[in-house]
Amino acid sequence: MQNRKWWFEAFIVLLPFVYTASIWPHLPGTIPLHWNASGKIDRFGPKMFVWLLPVILVLFPYVLLNFLPKYDPKKTLDVNSKTFLFFKFILIGFMSMLTIYILYSIKAGHMTYPNFLTLLLGLLFIVLSRLFPNLPPNYFIGIRTPWTLEYPAIWQATHRFASKLWFAGGVFIVLSSFLCPSSINFIIFLAIVSIISVGSVYYSYRLYQKQFNDH
Repeated sequence: MQNRKWWFEAFIVLLPFVYTASIWPHLPGTIPLHWNASGKIDRFGPKMFVWLLPVILVLFPYVLLNFLPKYDPKKTLDVNSKTFLFFKFILIGFMSMLTIYILYSIKAGHMTYPNFLTLLLGLLFIVLSRLFPNLPPNYFIGIRTPWTLEYPAIWQATHRFASKLWFAGGVFIVLSSFLCPSSINFIIFLAIVSIISVGSVYYSYRLYQKQFNDH
C-alpha cells in the first residue's frame, strides 16, 4: 500500500513535466508568461521558462510537504495520517492541474477560459474546508495564529468555524467563475478570499479575548 501511494504521488508530480516535454517542440522561441485579470497576455519571454513552471508549482511544494512537517515544533502533525496524506494529495493534484492548464494556455497562445484558475481554487477551498475540523494544532497547515497555536481549544473552535466559512466561500467562488465575466469574477474572488482569511483570523482572536476576559 505504501509503495502504491508513492508511485501515485510520483505520477501526479511527473505529469506536468511529461506534458512540458510533449509540447516543447511545438513552442515558439518567445512565449506568453503572464496574463492579466481579463485573460489578456501582458508579458512574454523565452520558452525555456516553461520548465520552471512544474519545478516551482509542483515539485517544490511536494518536497516541502514531505520534509517540513517533520520539523513541526509541536510534533502533533502525523505525516502518515489520512488527513495529512489527503491534504498533500489534494494540494499537489491541484498544483499539477494548474500547471498543465497554464502550459496548455502557453501552447495555445491565449487563455481559453480565464476563470478556470478561480474555479479550481474554489473547488480547492471546498475540499480543504472538509479537512479543517480534523487538523491537529501544527505550524504548517490550517489557521495558524498565536492564539490557535497556543490554545488547542481555540484551534479546534476556529477550524470548525473556518470549515463552514471556507466551504461557503468556495461555493461562491465556483458560482462566480461560471456566471461572471473574468474581470468581475477576479474582483469577487479577491473579496471572498479576504473575507474568509480575515474572518478566520479574527474569529480566533475573538475566542482568545473571550477566554482571557473570562479569566
